[in-house]
Amino acid sequence: MTDAGTLPAAQAAIDRAAIETRVEAVAVLVDLMAFGPLKALFAERLEVDYSSLFGGEPELLSAADLMARWSGLAPGFDATRHALSDIMVELDGDEARSSAAVTATHWLESAIWRVSGRYVFRFARIDGGWRITAMAFLLRQEDGDRGLIDQALARMAGSAFA
Repeated sequence: MTDAGTLPAAQAAIDRAAIETRVEAVAVLVDLMAFGPLKALFAERLEVDYSSLFGGEPELLSAADLMARWSGLAPGFDATRHALSDIMVELDGDEARSSAAVTATHWLESAIWRVSGRYVFRFARIDGGWRITAMAFLLRQEDGDRGLIDQALARMAGSAFA
């Protein structure tokens, strides 16, 4: 016989695991350039905030537009590695918030651009699964050559990904 008090606790553990897995998957799928499966992790529309890195304001984008941006840049690097740690999850019914420390390293030929900080995600349970409804990057440190972004974009301008 199951104790009625264990069912909510078990569901919370399942939800936490699902959200942690999705946070990890964002990093892995970007590094693998697997933009189709990556898009499935996001709600149809979401708020994206890279203002601590690039300035500007948060944006409301479609998941398709976000994938178009990422697929127009990430493959222009020789490799990327988004290393995550310290994933935290807060559940609130059908909504959740998660954050993770990240160090994102980007290589192009012999040069490196590295940023570290924290990703902050908001999730909603949509059609029975957890989807990202907002993501922000909070910059803590940057080193290397930020100019690699322009070089990666230039590489992509003439590629099949563009």
